[in-house]
Amino acid sequence: ATWCLLVAPGPENHTWPSQLVLRVESLLAPIYNFEPKRHHDTVSGVHNIRYYNVALKNYLEDKAKVLKKTIVTLPFECQREFLRAFFDDEGCMDYRPSRNVRQIRGYRKDKDILNIIQKLLHNFSIEAKIKEPNEVVIVGKENLKKFQKEINSFKRSET
Repeated sequence: ATWCLLVAPGPENHTWPSQLVLRVESLLAPIYNFEPKRHHDTVSGVHNIRYYNVALKNYLEDKAKVLKKTIVTLPFECQREFLRAFFDDEGCMDYRPSRNVRQIRGYRKDKDILNIIQKLLHNFSIEAKIKEPNEVVIVGKENLKKFQKEINSFKRSET
């Protein structure tokens, strides 16, 4: 079995994709003492690391199940990090001023995750709607401002 992290390229002059890969490697090092297979596709800009281990895959799947059950009860800082990770991976900003569209959207096939995201956002007083087929949507000036202040997953540092 394989556990794989794929990271798409970021905006020009940003180093966050490679930083994310390094962060995942450093977080996995204490629980998995083997080097991952690394690859950077220079054409697409996608970085990936792969870990080939059934026990690691099962461990991460078990932890994900526990997280889904407990995240809404964890401290706000943990909830904030979960939301940032979700929107970094699955989110986008939809800004079309000519049509007066300003929204933040997150996509996920697993509707349970979308419901969790909606509850977590509500914990930060950010209202979001679940829309078909598989997205959570934040609209409204006040909700967007609160998202920027509390979550701000789209902010990237230049370091």
